Amino acid sequence: MQTKEETKLEQQAPEGGSPASAPATEAPASPAKKASKKKASKKKASKKKASKKKASKKKASKKKASKKKASKKKASKKKASKKKASKKKASKKKASKKKASKKKASKKKASKKKTSKKKASKKKASKKRGKKRGKKKASAKSLADPMTRVLAAAEELRDALQDMASHEFSHRRGAVEDLRDAARARFSDLEAAAQSSLARLTGKG
Repeated sequence: MQTKEETKLEQQAPEGGSPASAPATEAPASPAKKASKKKASKKKASKKKASKKKASKKKASKKKASKKKASKKKASKKKASKKKASKKKASKKKASKKKASKKKASKKKASKKKTSKKKASKKKASKKRGKKRGKKKASAKSLADPMTRVLAAAEELRDALQDMASHEFSHRRGAVEDLRDAARARFSDLEAAAQSSLARLTGKG
């Protein structure tokens, strides 16, 4: 500002004259005015900076809220998926148990039917043998010979032993079949439990 004023004075001054001798037409700006302008400029810059900072904070806050919302949505979906998988697994387990139970009941029924048939057949055979023994007894009575009675008694004893052995064998066989069915059912339960544990460990359930 000072330089501009000096240039102006030099232009107005006569040729060969000194610029110092010319009267001053313009006074220099006061320091207070300069300071006021500087202060206003700083205030303006500070406001601009604060506004930018505020906008940046607002933007960051919005971004954070959006991320939080997305994370919650993701967690909710994951939870729902896990719940669904758990229900499906429980349903499968229930169906498997029901199937195994039906199979077990069917086997038991078949085994009972088989045993009942065997018993009836044996009873029939026993009656037949009883009739034969009766006939033999009658024959033995008609024969007065003691040796014949001894032979008839021995035959009766043999038949009785055979009946007893047959009955024992049938009873044992039935017990073995029941034990086998129980073992199969237990193995089926253990297999289902093992599959369930494996699915839980691998995270495929």
